[in-house]
Amino acid sequence: FASPGVGANGHVAFVIQVNKNSSDVVTSIVVSEYNGSNKFAHGTRTLTPGSTGYPTSFIHVQYLL
Repeated sequence: FASPGVGANGHVAFVIQVNKNSSDVVTSIVVSEYNGSNKFAHGTRTLTPGSTGYPTSFIHVQYLL
């Protein structure tokens, strides 16, 4: 048995918003994800640094036209 978003079902999330304070420090991110909190479904979550589920690393993809 795999927990939602883990194992055979897979999981993908994209950062769609980064929130910063006046000192330019990240205070939270908003992710759009599939198979995360909602198994076999799309959802969004707001995560704060250090909270459960906050990513330990990111892949940055730059899109150029």
